[in-house]
Amino acid sequence: MIDVAVWRPDAAAQPVDMARIHAKVADHERKQRDGWERASKVADGLVRSSKLAQHGYLQIKGFEDAKGMVLPDETLMVPMRHLRTNALVGAQIIRWLPEEMKYEKKMLPGMRAKGAVFRLGGRNARRTWLVEGYATGLSVECALRMLKLRDSVLICFSAGNLIHVAEQLQGEALVFADHDASGSGERSAKATGLRYCMASQVGHDANDMHQHLGIFKVASLMVDATVSELREAPA
Repeated sequence: MIDVAVWRPDAAAQPVDMARIHAKVADHERKQRDGWERASKVADGLVRSSKLAQHGYLQIKGFEDAKGMVLPDETLMVPMRHLRTNALVGAQIIRWLPEEMKYEKKMLPGMRAKGAVFRLGGRNARRTWLVEGYATGLSVECALRMLKLRDSVLICFSAGNLIHVAEQLQGEALVFADHDASGSGERSAKATGLRYCMASQVGHDANDMHQHLGIFKVASLMVDATVSELREAPA
């Protein structure tokens, strides 16, 4: 616009009921906190009822001998904990859908997913790798073991949460990004301002690369990332 525009309230407009708005906000926040608490309790019950066992999902991801937390109904559960407090906040449930012939991944309803992670390795590791998915994290951890490195891996479960987690971390960190056709994985990695690497083939993540090209290729890509120039987050 070039000319100055002046807005005047409609004389017939009803006054804003701020007390009612604040009450609605408070009610929403209360329901949200109640949802978080319920999800935490459900996750605790699932952890208690699970057992370490081999699972079909791990097998198709190339980890035939690996064990995960398996529930009585043969569902695989991945606990999700708060990054800073380590408190159990929820879980990712991985369930086989026989009619669709695929695995479905869902988080517990109502849980607080922002800032929730699953850690592989020690909390005091000198360097941390951020990834989105569980299988991706297992492949990155496998490459680290082969390299005899004691870095830890944080599974963030989504591209958006990966950015949030990166903002909370102290110390050296890198990202192994998913090479999505949409580009969301790489955009998230760039948004962190951290060094990152990514499989060359579109549609592949670290686990796909592990299965198609071998763990040595994954490890080589990670080594290259550790010596690459530090990338600046976009303004």
